[in-house]
Amino acid sequence: DDGGNVGGVGTVCLYFSAEAADLARAGLEEPMLYLNGENGEEGDGGQLVINNCCFPSTVSPSYAPEGKALVSVSLVPSGRREGASKGGGLSFDSSDEEMVAAARRKLGGWFGADFVASWRFLRSYRIPYAQPPQAPPTDFAKPVRVEGAQGRLFVCGDSLDGATLEGALKSGQRCAKAVVS
Repeated sequence: DDGGNVGGVGTVCLYFSAEAADLARAGLEEPMLYLNGENGEEGDGGQLVINNCCFPSTVSPSYAPEGKALVSVSLVPSGRREGASKGGGLSFDSSDEEMVAAARRKLGGWFGADFVASWRFLRSYRIPYAQPPQAPPTDFAKPVRVEGAQGRLFVCGDSLDGATLEGALKSGQRCAKAVVS
């Protein structure tokens, strides 16, 4: 597995449990997606980037037991351990312990080190092909009609547009228009 660097972009999702009261004290009760607007930090080798963090139980309390909050952290690591180990950074196949420690260091700057240190790590999920590749030049309006299928096969999805929910919806709209035309 290549971490999604060839043919797709991979992600690692880390999940933690936090005390709901601590979330309230930190002023994080609103359903919010916290996006990372920074590049790789010095010391992480540019290999591990926190893409976003959210607290899904602020959207639906049923995602966590009473008095607890669910924390979700999405990482976009690049490369394999061989490349990362030379620069001291992390990669798609770094251990959970390494990723959790790096995420805690980074998120401590976002939310406070003591608060983040109190989170209990639950589980990680490695998704090697979370998004289609989007290296430039990117065609954000690929054809929805499949060539050589006698004009009867249509496709849609985020791989035909920007790799986002909006891209999937836009390609679906283009596909529907092509089908009825």
